[in-house]
Amino acid sequence: HGGEHGHGHAHVHVRPPRPARSGASGSALDRYIEGTSPIHRLDARLKFLLALAAILAISLVPVGSALALLVAWLVLVACSATAGLGPFRLSRTGVIAIPFTLAAFPLIFSLQTEILGAFDLGPLHLTVSAEGLRRFGTIAAGSWLSVQVALLLAFTTPFHDLVDALRELHLPRILVSIVSFMYRYLAVLTDEA
Repeated sequence: HGGEHGHGHAHVHVRPPRPARSGASGSALDRYIEGTSPIHRLDARLKFLLALAAILAISLVPVGSALALLVAWLVLVACSATAGLGPFRLSRTGVIAIPFTLAAFPLIFSLQTEILGAFDLGPLHLTVSAEGLRRFGTIAAGSWLSVQVALLLAFTTPFHDLVDALRELHLPRILVSIVSFMYRYLAVLTDEA
């Protein structure tokens, strides 16, 4: 790592040849798991675009569409199994999304339609609505599924291939930096999980 930058030429994008890999990638933050599955062999640019489309589709699922979310989860289970990760590895590791869904938790109490019940919490009078529960459930499930999509991409695509793919897709440098940061952040979170 230290020898990759030349003296005074830190912005040159020429990389030395990479050593042959065995097992996981050399970087401690690279989530890549070596394999020969059809998903591993897909072009990194195509995998990135498919992952982006899947996350967008999940985010557009209407509130309360449990069947659509179930279908998305079953597709991810099949992809995980096809990639040789085991059918439920993505589901288990995807729980890192749970703390982020807490931001949507107040939705349960913020709507005043279809009230299921009410209770007092200290000075607060809280009402639980069916619509609020549906919205929270949809956001929580969508977040969990979106993280699984990102994990599938990370587990089946070496980090350097992903960055190269983003550059080849002519994404703005700032977007490449953001995706790189998110990838590393995801790696840190999955280490903690």
